[in-house]
Amino acid sequence: MDFQLNYPDSKAVFGIAISIIAYYTYYYLITSEKIEKYFIKKYTGNSFQKKRILFNKLAGLTFLALIPGTLFIIMWEFELNSLGFSFDKIISNWYWLIGLPAIIFIINYFSAKKPDIYLQYPQMRIKSWSIGTFLLSTLGWSLYLISYEFLFRGVLLLSCIEAFGIWPAIAINIAIYSAIHMTNGVKETIGAIPFGLIACLLMVHTGSLLIPIIMHISLSVSTEFFTIRNNPDMEFKKSSKP
Repeated sequence: MDFQLNYPDSKAVFGIAISIIAYYTYYYLITSEKIEKYFIKKYTGNSFQKKRILFNKLAGLTFLALIPGTLFIIMWEFELNSLGFSFDKIISNWYWLIGLPAIIFIINYFSAKKPDIYLQYPQMRIKSWSIGTFLLSTLGWSLYLISYEFLFRGVLLLSCIEAFGIWPAIAINIAIYSAIHMTNGVKETIGAIPFGLIACLLMVHTGSLLIPIIMHISLSVSTEFFTIRNNPDMEFKKSSKP
């Protein structure tokens, strides 16, 4: 029996392994009781909420993008231009960049009215939100989701496509992507399947990681906005008039 792997296969195996290891390292870090106690001891109230969640997002940037990306570039000569961040890609896919956020905002306008979503969103459990606080949350989401999509629709998907072809690579991607959502409950685990499929297809079709990134950021940020707006226990601060 031949256990040797050719170049594309070994690259894909590494991509699968690093994606799983990176995510669960990140997950166990942000759920660490020691880290939680540190933040509880050092910060209180809204300051605790902001510092704690921002730490989680920066941990995501580190463990989902910086470390896996560096390892992949060193070991496998992973080319960042394969992610399609060029100006030409942006121009040729402008309708996705405008249309996807618009559709997601409309869907979330209605779906965010369901009370059960208030248990998970917004992640910062702050009652009175200023514009600055919301922008801070948006920045955190953006850093995290850019890293998230880089790992799953960049490193993982592209390495598997090179080894196994498009549809096997998408199947592997969805399986792993759905599995890591199990900690968030059944609804998100199941919901990750169609979302993962759409994100993979958009990456393959457009050749640009920017499209799934914009889709994911639009989903999370609009969910937070509408849940804050609809939650009877939360509000946006009204600007004081001169």
